Amino acid sequence: DDIVCLTKHKWQPQANAMEASQMAAVMALHRIASETNMRRILNARYQPLWDACDEGRAERAERAAMREEREARRKVREARQAAREEREQRQVTSVYMGADKMAVIQELL
Repeated sequence: DDIVCLTKHKWQPQANAMEASQMAAVMALHRIASETNMRRILNARYQPLWDACDEGRAERAERAAMREEREARRKVREARQAAREEREQRQVTSVYMGADKMAVIQELL
């Protein structure tokens, strides 16, 4: 049975299943407890893996912040557009019609 861990960085295949499972455990630990400073208690062999996972997390956080900023700008733009459309609907428009049409409308009222 092979243990496969997907990362952005290329890692050499591990010599045995125990090493591979340890590497997978470090990645899983980072996934659930990345905000804690586990790096200082990790074996030196796994610290580069932890750091590489942290780099990916920082990039994802940056992309999420950019996405939120774009979403906020989009909402402001949509609110402005809605206000503009509402203003346009409220504007009084002048209607010019002939006397015969005016008489027909007055009869209806």
